[in-house]
Amino acid sequence: MLRDSQEYDMFREEITRRPILIQQDTDLLENLRSLMNPIEQMRNCVAHNRRPSTKIRQNYMSTRPVLEERLDQFLEGLERSSE
Repeated sequence: MLRDSQEYDMFREEITRRPILIQQDTDLLENLRSLMNPIEQMRNCVAHNRRPSTKIRQNYMSTRPVLEERLDQFLEGLERSSE
C-alpha cells in the first residue's frame, strides 16, 4: 500500500479509514461475529493453560470448520474480483 500511494496523505487516509467502507468487508465481520465466542473460549483456555471443558471443546470443534469455510469463501471472492 505504501509503495502504491502517490502521497503520504493518501496512505495515511487509507490505513486510518473508519468505518469500513467496503460492504463485503463489513458483511464478513458481521458474519464472523456470531462464530467468535466458541473460538474465544478455547483461546482463553489455551492462553491461561487451562483444560477446556467438554462443552467448550465441542463448540470449538463444530465452529472452527464453519469459520474456516467462511474465511475461505471471502478470500476466494477477493481472488476472483482481482482477476
